[in-house]
Amino acid sequence: MEYPAGLSANDKLSWVIGVVARNETYLYMKTRELLAELNGQLGVMTESRDAHGYLLDECRRRINDFPEGEIRQGGRGTIKRAKKAVGRRNDLLHSVWTAHEEEGDDPTYSRWFSVFDEVPPPRQTFTNFGEVAVQLIHAAHSITGLIWMLHAARLSEINGSMPISDRWVKVNRRLMLGQFSMQPNGNFEFEPEAPSVRL
Repeated sequence: MEYPAGLSANDKLSWVIGVVARNETYLYMKTRELLAELNGQLGVMTESRDAHGYLLDECRRRINDFPEGEIRQGGRGTIKRAKKAVGRRNDLLHSVWTAHEEEGDDPTYSRWFSVFDEVPPPRQTFTNFGEVAVQLIHAAHSITGLIWMLHAARLSEINGSMPISDRWVKVNRRLMLGQFSMQPNGNFEFEPEAPSVRL
């Protein structure tokens, strides 16, 4: 992750916390869109602000209604990655952060912890925060791929003759499966495919 130039360590921390929060909001909206698609109500999203974890659990429950196949299996993986990203976001954003060891290029941060905690929580670095910010956007792109795979499946059910290009399906399948990496500018790049082997 790239940071704006000239920020102090504490300002850098505040900046990346904001990016993590904003990226989770984007993932949240994609999760709501996914749940609407799974319920056959694309574009009819409720106004309620249900917890993100609850929505992902509901998506996982609904994806299990699908017959065994690439959407069911790939969708489970997509939802699992999103849930993991949200869990890491919660751990970082709901902690009370205080700076430590500010000298050096990558200051380490640790949160205050309660006497009820069995052990102090793990120390975190800017790298950890940057990873979570990227992980959230990666999960949002994967959910977008899953939404389009579901949409394509519904179109095929309604009208089996409706043309859907193989390339379009391939792109969205790879998004759904998370077979891409995020670039510093916010774009993504597909990972190279393994060469096929002829026997």
